[in-house]
Amino acid sequence: MSEQRSSQRVACSNKCHLNYNGKKYRGIIENLSHSGALLKITARNRPDLSQGGNCSLIISDDPQFIPGEFNANIVYNRSTRVGMQFQF
Repeated sequence: MSEQRSSQRVACSNKCHLNYNGKKYRGIIENLSHSGALLKITARNRPDLSQGGNCSLIISDDPQFIPGEFNANIVYNRSTRVGMQFQF
């Protein structure tokens, strides 16, 4: 993946959920910046993600309790790793 980031990413390991096509998938945020995030999907049923697809990131271990949800586009999808760019 070419380096096109406009802001520095910070490593982290927060639990999260990826909301895609109305379904929520458990994951871990590997790194985060002002413009996007890299997730590791830990759900058993991995979603079939399309590049450019709309999604949202829920920063919470419990998808019923949503302290923050951020709309994004998928920019990277390999194996269990998903890169997203936030939509502001």
